[in-house]
Amino acid sequence: MLTFLITNIFHSFAGLVWIHGLKRVLKPFSPALDSFTLELVLLLPPVIALIRAFGVPALPEHFSLIRIADWTGALNDAGPLAIGFVIAFLSGTFLIFIVQEFFPVWTLLTERADFVSKPNPDLESSFEQIKGAFIRAGMHRRIAHPVKVLCPAVKYPFAALHGLLDPVLLLSEGLVRKLDRDELTSVLAHELAHLHYGANLRMLFTWALRALQSYNPVSLIAFRALSEAREASCDDLAVLLTKNPRALRSALLKLSEPQRDAHPADANSVSLQEAYDELLHRAEFQSTHRRLEALAPDKQNIGIGPVSGPMKAALTMMMGGLMWTIA
Repeated sequence: MLTFLITNIFHSFAGLVWIHGLKRVLKPFSPALDSFTLELVLLLPPVIALIRAFGVPALPEHFSLIRIADWTGALNDAGPLAIGFVIAFLSGTFLIFIVQEFFPVWTLLTERADFVSKPNPDLESSFEQIKGAFIRAGMHRRIAHPVKVLCPAVKYPFAALHGLLDPVLLLSEGLVRKLDRDELTSVLAHELAHLHYGANLRMLFTWALRALQSYNPVSLIAFRALSEAREASCDDLAVLLTKNPRALRSALLKLSEPQRDAHPADANSVSLQEAYDELLHRAEFQSTHRRLEALAPDKQNIGIGPVSGPMKAALTMMMGGLMWTIA
């Protein structure tokens, strides 16, 4: 069991190091490419473990980049104190997964979205316009089937892709009123980009891979980076189709406005829940800040778009080959 845990961590770590090196070679490194390679960090370690469980032999010892047997042997020789420290460290990572990822996702999957939707001609017109742009660009595999856009009668501004098998685009009435026509089209393009990249079903799949490796601190880092990379890749694709990065940047600024004044000024009156909300707000603001920086005119990866099939196959073989040398 200890050998399996250490192997899994080394596989994930090797994947992240490989991505770091790849970013130095392939410039500009598109968000879509970043997202795909981070998915491989979550996918390949359990796949390789499963293949080896069926008896497929590893490489000869002199071909191994990292020999796990030497690490486990050194750890066993170090005594129970060292093993206890490793177990405590991995248990801490597992608790982080339970508190910060399992409970929120479980709540999201089990809650019902009860809302009253109102017809909005401007929203529906912008939606048809940007959906046509996706289809004309050849990105019709998931976009062409009937996709609904609803406008919940909610004052709080939000945009989301709700549902797994039959997702629906939700843009609140408060958000639609806050945005101009170009900003609204950019937000719709971002949400449709999520649909093009697999939507919530794909995110749930990668979350399940993360859950299988919930003790692994490297998979925690990869999953958090993947979440941000997906948002950035959807921004990239939205700008690629709308040709209007300024509109998306302006929409992101408007979306972040309500949260800035949502917390009390008196620090002595802050409850535990309010403190937790403040931490979430700061994390979201940092993420939004990075997205705004990426949308600056001198930093855009416009024109790169989605990753091609042959490149995906080549990247998978290269990263898989690297992980296979760890045994």
